[in-house]
Amino acid sequence: MTASLATWQGSASAWILFLACLVAAPLLTWDAHRFWHGRHRIWDGPSEIWDPGGPAYWHGFTRSIPLIAGYVSLCFLPGLFGAAFSSSPHDALFAVCSLVAAATFFGFLPLVLGVFFFNRPRWCVPPHRRDEPGALAEFRAHRGTRPTAL
Repeated sequence: MTASLATWQGSASAWILFLACLVAAPLLTWDAHRFWHGRHRIWDGPSEIWDPGGPAYWHGFTRSIPLIAGYVSLCFLPGLFGAAFSSSPHDALFAVCSLVAAATFFGFLPLVLGVFFFNRPRWCVPPHRRDEPGALAEFRAHRGTRPTAL
């Protein structure tokens, strides 16, 4: 694993992914900001086209959009920054960036899962979506009403 990580360090792939996330993170954050402050024509739209899991999955996913935007901005960017700018996996820069990315991942994961499944904590949910049930409650309420994929 160390050999593949060493070839990843400072490579063109690391630079391309870093630049792609550098462009995508502000766009996703801007879209999440718009969604937070009111209804969104895509995220608040019908779910039949977008997902095979039903409306519960779609509602849980869209409620998590602002947290996912924060996750992409705060987790992917430091990790890719460390991969693009450090010369070896033993550099201090790579270690610090990896720690920031790992701390962000473990900090955001329970929040995203909580908003998705339970619509909690309320301060992480867009204001116009706070009165909805969580995806788990929706799954239970609609159990047996949709055919499964298999």
